[in-house]
Amino acid sequence: MTRADLLALTAEALTRLANVGLVKRAQKDAEAGAVTDLTVDADGTVIAVSKDGATTRLPPRATLAAAPCTCGATTVCRHRLTAVLAYQRQFGGAAAAAAAAWDPGAFTDAEVAATCGAGVAIADRLAAAGLTVTVEAGAAPVARLPMATVQFLVPGSLAFAKCDCSKGAGCEHVVLAVRGFR
Repeated sequence: MTRADLLALTAEALTRLANVGLVKRAQKDAEAGAVTDLTVDADGTVIAVSKDGATTRLPPRATLAAAPCTCGATTVCRHRLTAVLAYQRQFGGAAAAAAAAWDPGAFTDAEVAATCGAGVAIADRLAAAGLTVTVEAGAAPVARLPMATVQFLVPGSLAFAKCDCSKGAGCEHVVLAVRGFR
């Protein structure tokens, strides 16, 4: 099973999910062969074991921040990023820089509810109060709300919708952004 979501993550997208320093460190680690064992479970979970002993699991439909890593980091760590880069090296590299435009409005209500949970009810209340959502189509679509900006970094994956609010992902702003594209 090939993970299109991981293959689509460009260095720019990884930087938006983490920071420049972590991405550069992960790139160096990946080039140096820091991942000693990389496997993919039947369900698509990528398991990467690093030279320093850390084991990272990248489950399908999970954010990088929510992916378990034995290093103990509570946010995106270099092990998670290195696991993505090692996976890309083994299974075909990052997506082409000139990716095709796509429409986040195509996500179903069920997909949005599965990713955003309680955020749907909060989004319903915010929408009822009336607000304007400005959308920008393209290979990395963006929705601008009065209180947040949502970037859709991976085509077809809500797990990689990045919000600049304190939650960062899976929030009511992602729900409103999808609806804005509709």
